[in-house]
Order: sequence, then structure tokens, then C-alpha cells
Amino acid sequence: MLIKRVMRSGIKAAVIEGAVATLLIMIFAPQFCGLFGVTEGEALASALTAIRIVCLGFIFCSTVSLTTSYYMLIDRIGMATCIACFQNGLLYILLPIAGSLLFGINGLWAGFAVAPVLTLLCALLFVYKRFGKDNFPFLLKDMKSEIVILDDVLTPATASALSERVAESLLSHQYPKDVANLAALFTEEIGLTVLDVNKQSKKPVLVELSLLFEDDHVLIIERDSGKLFDLTDPDAEIKGLSGFVLSSLMEAHDEKAYLVTTGYNRNMIRFSRTELEGKRYERI
Repeated sequence: MLIKRVMRSGIKAAVIEGAVATLLIMIFAPQFCGLFGVTEGEALASALTAIRIVCLGFIFCSTVSLTTSYYMLIDRIGMATCIACFQNGLLYILLPIAGSLLFGINGLWAGFAVAPVLTLLCALLFVYKRFGKDNFPFLLKDMKSEIVILDDVLTPATASALSERVAESLLSHQYPKDVANLAALFTEEIGLTVLDVNKQSKKPVLVELSLLFEDDHVLIIERDSGKLFDLTDPDAEIKGLSGFVLSSLMEAHDEKAYLVTTGYNRNMIRFSRTELEGKRYERI
């Protein structure tokens, strides 16, 4: 499954990122201390020891961050929040105190390094016990949706190409041709409107389309790296022909939503197999 493949790559990246950070801190610890004005004497020796002990937990820090982000993305927000609070609000307080009482000052720093390790172990153990072996650790056993992912650098040509691929995907899942064409029209007009909104930007706009197929409907999630802008709002400021067409489409379409995110747009539109029954898109 695509999600498992992406997550395995993410885990490898998190481990590599943590290992590289650990290695760099180990090698350049004196320079790192110098950034904070600690350059000589007993203070430097103590700081070097502290930094080199704490950085041993970096691999697990990055892995825990990936884990909580993943569970938030699959709508296990409560669980992700509890994992983060367990590490940052409990273990980062208790373990350094316990370590200092047992092993002195170095035990204090070791507590910070051990906290993410224990967090990851406890989180994985909880998922295994709570959701079972077959659902461990990605919680995908009960996911019935088939997901198709499309992505590209957004241009007028790729907007058209993506719309064609959306239509082909819907047709391959036995959606009526009219519904497939409507979804393709939404896709192309969203792409062209995003380009128009970002025409002053010097950076390329990245776009990703996720098609989640369920029993009788498909949810299309559009993400782009352009200016934060609610494309699903029919009352949004219209710029250009594509913006006018898209505004008319959105006004006639009920199942749509825009989610505020950090640094990118996330527009969601749902189409059912019977999308056009009793509906007329007269404004287009």
C-alpha cells in the first residue's frame, strides 16, 4: 500500500536525519557551544559532555516527531497529542530529575536522551496492545478507501494533464462519464486559478491530488504550495476567467471544504456516482 511505502521511506529519512545531526553535534560540539558564548574553562568541558549525551537521543526524537505527525494526519489527533504530552510534558521532567538523583549531573543529561526512546517504545506498545498485531503500527486494517495520488509542478499544461488523469481514474472505477468530466473540470479550473493567484510568485507551485475512492463516492483532496487561499469559497475574490468559472462551480457544489494548514492549501471536494442527479450547473 502507498501509505506504508511512504511511511517506510519517512522512517528511513527520520533515522538518517537524527544520525546526521548526532554525528555533527559530536564532531562540532565545541563550535556549537561557542554559539552560546561558552568557549573555555570548566564550563566548556561540562557543556561538551552535556551536548554529546543529549544528542544521543536525536534519532528517536525525529522518529517520535514522525510518529505523532502520522497519527495526526490519519485523524488520531488525541493519541498523537497524548504521545507528545507524554514525552514533552512528563518524561522530560521526570527522567532528568530521576537521572540526576541516581547518577549526578550526567544522569540529568541522560534523562533527556532517554525520554524519546521511552516515548517511542511506550507508543508502539500501546498501539500494539490497543489495536492488535494486524493493525500495527499504521492502523490501516479498517481502511476501505482506495487511494490514488497524483502530483506535479503546476503549469497550464500539467493542470490539463492532471484533469485528464482524474477523469480516467474515475472512469476506471465505473463512475458515469458526466461525473468524471465534472471532476476533471473542477481539477483543471482549480489548477488554473491557483496559477492565476500565484502569478507574481517566483517559486514554482507544487500540486498534489489525492483521490480516495469509497463505496459510492470519491473524495478529491487538492494540496498546493501556493498562496493560502480558500478556493472552495464561492464568494472569494475573482481573478480571471478560471476564477469566475471555479466560483460558479463551487457555488453549485455542496460537498466541499477548505482546511487551514501550515504553509499549504488543502481543498477537499466530494463527488458521488449520482452527482448530477437533480443538479444543474447552470452558471458555467
